[in-house]
Amino acid sequence: MKNWIIVLTAVLSSKAAAQMESSTGFDQNRAIVSAGLGTGNFLNLLIKEGTSYVRLNHDIKTIYFIKGEYAVHKNISVGLNYAHNGFDVSYRLPDTIKAFTNKVPVEVAVKYRSWSIMPRVNFHITPGKTVDVYTGFGIGYRHNDFEFSDNDPNINWDLPLGIVPSLGMDFTLGARAYVTPNIAVYTEVGMAKAILQGGLSFQF
Repeated sequence: MKNWIIVLTAVLSSKAAAQMESSTGFDQNRAIVSAGLGTGNFLNLLIKEGTSYVRLNHDIKTIYFIKGEYAVHKNISVGLNYAHNGFDVSYRLPDTIKAFTNKVPVEVAVKYRSWSIMPRVNFHITPGKTVDVYTGFGIGYRHNDFEFSDNDPNINWDLPLGIVPSLGMDFTLGARAYVTPNIAVYTEVGMAKAILQGGLSFQF
């Protein structure tokens, strides 16, 4: 996934270097739908690095983004962003615990899922160009869901830790390189569920 995002960034850089200009870029009164993947989530990094020093297994889930926006001005678009990520962490209890559980290896696990949906405003620096450079920020709802479980045959320790709603925010700098009049590859960097993200955009 990281290599794929790097390729997208390279495509953007090559197009910017060529300084190609046309009317196929960002344009007023048009809608844009984007979908992409991300990498560089701080919490996921802590889980990955932390579990490498203890007997914990981890499964980091793919970070993905779905976005929609509408150009209300030649330099401004407003829209809605959806993002999702999560991880699973599990731990097999030491062998000495087996005596209390009919000698069945017991494994405990924590499941975390987070998604956010937020209105966003983008400011487009190069409207009407093949390479659409923009910056934007969003603020909205963030949903955090924790669940604790285990496979102990004698004691049920399953515990829904609950949903913790919170305020979500993002601030990124991005660019789209149009490969056709209505299709572009995009990349963004900044403060979001992922430090770096990239994908495809479709303009209507």
